[in-house]
Amino acid sequence: MKLNEYASTRNTWGGVNTPKSVQKSIPVDRIYDDGMWRSGNVYSQMWSVSDINYAMVSDGKKDEIQQVYGKLYAGVPSDCTIKMCIVSQRMDDLVFRRDVLYHRANDGHDDLRAEKNRQLAACASLVGNVLQSKYVIVSTQKNRVEDARDRLRQVQGHLVNILSELGSTVRSVDNSERLRILHNFFRVGEESRFEFDLDRCTKLGEDFRDFVAPDVIEFKRDHIDIDNRVAKCMSMSYFPQRIDDKLVTTLLQQVPYIILTMDFVPIETEDAYKTLADYRMKVDADKVRFNRKSVDNLDFTANVPQRTQEEENTLNQWQRDMTDNDQQMFLTLLTVAYFADDLEELRQETDALKTAAGNYNCRFTEMRWQQENAFNTAMPYGLRRIANLRAMTTKGVASLIPFNTQEVLVPGGIYYGVNAISGNIIIGLRTVLINGNAMVIATSGGGKSLFVKQEILELFLRFLKAKFYIVDPENEYGPLVRELGGIVVDIAVDSTTYFNPLDFTYDPSTKIQPHTAKAEFVLSLCEQIMGKDNIQAGDKSLIDRSLKHIYKPLIKSGYKIACPTLTDLYNDLKEQPHERAHEIALALELFATGSMNMFAHPTNVDMSNRLICFNIQSLGDQLKPVAMLSMLEYINTCVMSNERNDPKAATWVYFDEIYLLLRDKLSSQFLYTSWKRFRKYNAYATGITQNVQDCLSNDTAYAMLANSEFVCMLRQTKDIDSVVELYGLSDPQKNYLKLAKPGQGILKMGNNLIPFVNDHPTNTKIYRLLTTKPGEMEN
Repeated sequence: MKLNEYASTRNTWGGVNTPKSVQKSIPVDRIYDDGMWRSGNVYSQMWSVSDINYAMVSDGKKDEIQQVYGKLYAGVPSDCTIKMCIVSQRMDDLVFRRDVLYHRANDGHDDLRAEKNRQLAACASLVGNVLQSKYVIVSTQKNRVEDARDRLRQVQGHLVNILSELGSTVRSVDNSERLRILHNFFRVGEESRFEFDLDRCTKLGEDFRDFVAPDVIEFKRDHIDIDNRVAKCMSMSYFPQRIDDKLVTTLLQQVPYIILTMDFVPIETEDAYKTLADYRMKVDADKVRFNRKSVDNLDFTANVPQRTQEEENTLNQWQRDMTDNDQQMFLTLLTVAYFADDLEELRQETDALKTAAGNYNCRFTEMRWQQENAFNTAMPYGLRRIANLRAMTTKGVASLIPFNTQEVLVPGGIYYGVNAISGNIIIGLRTVLINGNAMVIATSGGGKSLFVKQEILELFLRFLKAKFYIVDPENEYGPLVRELGGIVVDIAVDSTTYFNPLDFTYDPSTKIQPHTAKAEFVLSLCEQIMGKDNIQAGDKSLIDRSLKHIYKPLIKSGYKIACPTLTDLYNDLKEQPHERAHEIALALELFATGSMNMFAHPTNVDMSNRLICFNIQSLGDQLKPVAMLSMLEYINTCVMSNERNDPKAATWVYFDEIYLLLRDKLSSQFLYTSWKRFRKYNAYATGITQNVQDCLSNDTAYAMLANSEFVCMLRQTKDIDSVVELYGLSDPQKNYLKLAKPGQGILKMGNNLIPFVNDHPTNTKIYRLLTTKPGEMEN
C-alpha cells in the first residue's frame, strides 16, 4: 500500500536550486544560534540520543521497549516529520593516538607504554574501532522562524519524555557538533582539524559551509565522487510484513563509514481510514470483476485469485491494527549513504548491504540518477527528497529499532576490553562518573586480581601525578608494584619496613593542627587495645593533652623536623602526674616499646612514593586490630592531603578481599566513610571480593555497593541470583556471567551495563606482571 501522494510528503524538500559551487551543494540556507537549520521554508532541529541495552535483554523486555519506542513517532504532530539518523565511522588515527594511546613520559616505564600501545593498536585494527552515534532530527514547514522554533520546542518535550522512559538520554546538538558530522564524512583524515565559531563566522561574513565542504563533489549515475573518495546511496524499496528487530543493527555492521537514516511521516487518522476505505473499494471491485467473469464463463467453482486474497488479508490486518490495537499509520523511508576509498571497495560494500538486507527479506534500490536527492535525504540536513516511501503501522515502525548496546569511549581514559556485542573497544574513566568508587566481584579464578592490576597499571602509566594505595592480604601485588618503582610495606611482627601512623602533613588551606587531626585515631587505638567499655570520660582529655605536648616541637620548627611516634606518646603519658595516664601508657606499652612496636618507629620507607602496597598476609591476630587501624589512618591522612582540583592527581585506594576488613567494626566504619567521602577529596576507593552474598547481608557493604558507580562483574556461580537481583540483570546477561571465562563479564559504568571481553596476550611482559598463575608470573 503506497501513499506517495499524501500532502505532507512534499513538505520537506527545502530550498531546491541548482548548486553553482561545492558549498551550495549543501542544501542548508541558514543556521541559527540555538542549533536550528533552515532550508527554504523547512526548519529542523537535531538531538543526540544515547544507546541503551537492547541486545542482551529478554524477549519480553524487548517487546516493552518496542512499545515505548513506537510512542516516540506516534506522538509527533502531523505537521512535523521525524528522522532517526545513525552515524557510524572509524575513529580518526590522530584522535586515536591522542585520546587512547599512551605518550612517552621518560620515567623508566616507556617500555610498558610501548607494549600497551601495540596491544591497543592491534585490538583496534582487529575490531575496526568504529564509533556510532544516534540522532533524532525533527523537521517542520513554517513561514516564520518563531513558529518553527515554538513547534520544535514542543516536540522536544515529547522526545525527552519517551526516550527517558527507555533509559536513553537526550541532548540538544549545537551547530558545531552537527557541522562536525558533515566535516568528518566530507574530509576523511582531517577529523581533528575541524573548528567552527558561529559568532566569528557571522562577524567576518564567512559561509559556514566553507568549514565542512569538500574540494570536489560530483553526483554521477550510481555513485558520488567526493575528493579522492567515493560514496553511494541506496533506499529500502521492500519491507516484509514482519520486520526483524536486528535489521538496522546488521546493516550498520556491514560498512565502517555509513549514515543510515529512517524518515517517519505520521498520517492523520482520518486520512489513514479514508485511504483504507479507498483500498477496500479497489479490492472489492477486483472481486466483483472476477466473479462476474467466472459467471460469464459458467465457472462456478473458481476461487478469487491468490493476489486479491492476500491484498484483502493485508487490508483486514491494517484495519484490525488501527481499530483494535490503536495503531497509527506512517510513511517510512530507510536510506543509507556509505563511503569507500575506491569503486571496488564501494561495490563490495554495496553487495554486503544488499546481502544483509536480503537475509531479512528486504530489498535495496540503488537510486540511479537520484544520488543527489538520496544523499541529501540521508545526510543530517533534516530533508527528504526521494519518494520511496512505504506505509507501516506503529508496530512495524517500532521494529526498526536503532538501539543495540551501550558504548563507552572517554577521551584520555583507560582500556577495559572489547564490547562483547558490538566488538568496539571500551575506553572508560571512573573520574567522569558521579561517584567513581568501584567494586569488583567474581568467583575465585574469575580474573579479579588481573582486572584490578590492569586498571592500576594503566592508571599509573596514564596519570603521572596520581597516587595509589593497595591493601594486599594475599601478597599478590608485589611484583607489579616493584616493577613500577613502588614500595611494598610488609606489616608483620618481624617486618623491617616501618611507617609512622602519627606522621602529619600540614595543610595551610585548612590550618588544622596535628593534635586535632590525630586525636580520633589515638582514641580509636586505645579503644582497640583497652576495650571500648574500659575507656573513661577523662581519658580523652589526657590523650589530647599528651598529643599537644608531643606535637609542640613539630609546630615550633615549622613542620621541618620528624613527627613524633607512639613511643613519644607513651613517654609523655608516663610523665603526666595523673594515675589514669599511667594506666593508658601501660596499655600502650606493648605497641610502643614492647614486642609489637612496629608502629612506634619513624617511617623508614619512602612514603612519598606514588605507589604503596601494604602487604598484610603475615599479620597475626594480636597485631591485626592495631595494624589495620594504623594502616587505614595513614591512608586516610594521605587522602585528606590530596590535590582536590586536579583530576589527573587523584588518589586511588584498593582493598583486596574486602570482606576481611568488613569483619572488624572500626575497619568497616572506615570503609563506609571512605565510600561516602573520598569523592570530595579527589580520591576513589575500590573493593575486591568474591563473596557477594556476604556483602549483601552486611549493611555497610550494601551501602558501599550502592555508592559504587563502577562495578565489574566477572564470572558468577553460587551468588549469581544475588547479583542479578542487585543490578537488575536480564536472563541473557545472567547467562553471560554464569558461563563467562576469565576476563569476561559485565561492566556497570554509571547507568551503562556493558558485556565485555578482555583477553590478554600471554607472551608479553605486562601479562607476566598481571597474572597470578604459577609459572607465568614475572620473576
